[in-house]
Amino acid sequence: MANITFVKGCLRRTGSILDSLTKLNMLTKINYGAAFLSALMVFGLMVYNTYATGARYIFNAPPPGSTEISTFLIPVFVFLALAYTLEQERHVIVDFVISRLGIRKQLVLSVIASIFIAIFSVILVWKGTELGLGKISERSSSDLLLPLFPFYIFVPIGGLLLLLQSIRNIRTYVLSLTKRNPASECSEQTK
Repeated sequence: MANITFVKGCLRRTGSILDSLTKLNMLTKINYGAAFLSALMVFGLMVYNTYATGARYIFNAPPPGSTEISTFLIPVFVFLALAYTLEQERHVIVDFVISRLGIRKQLVLSVIASIFIAIFSVILVWKGTELGLGKISERSSSDLLLPLFPFYIFVPIGGLLLLLQSIRNIRTYVLSLTKRNPASECSEQTK
């Protein structure tokens, strides 16, 4: 009984923080901003790789570190877009199994999946922070000698955004489960 009270208290406190972020649409704006930054990086990387390929094959003078820059930027834009992808419900779902279940069972599975995402996010934040802090003074091994810290710090940032979004989803699903008619609650959320 004490555990249920503790969980309700945690959900209430987390809910009040998320409510204040939701009222301002801050979390959605932050997720969108991170995804937009990610898209800009993809576009910039595409332009740079086009230039690097042209320089290599047309002028026989490839820019130094072109492969290295691409390698370091890919995780950056992947981690920045994770929370936005979760918020927009664009992650991979085994739909042919879930769609055959009732609304309540779908919500329970969504809560369980969101809990696993939250656990994964905590690990991303924890280990990503350790990794990023460990790379503060390190530089890449190529001629460019790029500092590694700016690339690795996006792992815990993306993990934190994913954690906040997964907590928001857990709260939404749990509140939907406590409603008498969760189907109407789910249809309102998707609008």
